[in-house]
Amino acid sequence: MISFILWLALGLGLLSWGLGAAALGMRAHRVHLCPASLTCCSVTLWLAVVYVWCLTAAGDSSALEDTMGGLRLAATTLLVVTLLLNGAALLRGSRKERS
Repeated sequence: MISFILWLALGLGLLSWGLGAAALGMRAHRVHLCPASLTCCSVTLWLAVVYVWCLTAAGDSSALEDTMGGLRLAATTLLVVTLLLNGAALLRGSRKERS
């Protein structure tokens, strides 16, 4: 179960960045990809909470202590990069609409 959660979180996190990058590179309809990207990011962060719950329920405190630093770094990186990509895509879209 835990390995499935980790693989799913990795896939959704990469999809979140991919959708953000695609929104940044598109000429039209970029607004539709930003909510999808942010949704993937949100689900990935929720999966991190589920992962911690699974380790806690299993009583595996050593694994929890070993992974919390990496989990915090991964969640921070995912959130910052996703917000930067989507923010840049929305700013680029609003500038082109004004021109």
